[in-house]
Amino acid sequence: MALTVTDFDSALPYRMIVESDCGNTAQVAVRGACVLHMIEISGNNVGEVSVKLCDSVAATAGTTVPKLILYCRQNTDVAITIPGAGLPFDTGLSFFLTATPGVSGTAYSDDGAQAVLVKITTT
Repeated sequence: MALTVTDFDSALPYRMIVESDCGNTAQVAVRGACVLHMIEISGNNVGEVSVKLCDSVAATAGTTVPKLILYCRQNTDVAITIPGAGLPFDTGLSFFLTATPGVSGTAYSDDGAQAVLVKITTT
């Protein structure tokens, strides 16, 4: 996994979060309150996956109940823009992916050749 977080300059309050090889280990993208405005998922040659976003700084796949679950079909890109004021996260923003769409799914196998790219924009 390679998580990068980039803040824009002081004139723009946005933050770009990029995970180039998302897996079922939760990544803490933001510590503290934030607002989700956009998310993009690229499932390059992988099977169907679900990206799970949690209002937490200590999320665990299969234990932490996600605030939002986004489904991505095999060989598909998904881009979601949250209209209006966005989707607030009070504690922080953590995310992970699984091969199962439900709340409790944990299974995901990554052989390294099938990376899932996740891009998130917050304020």
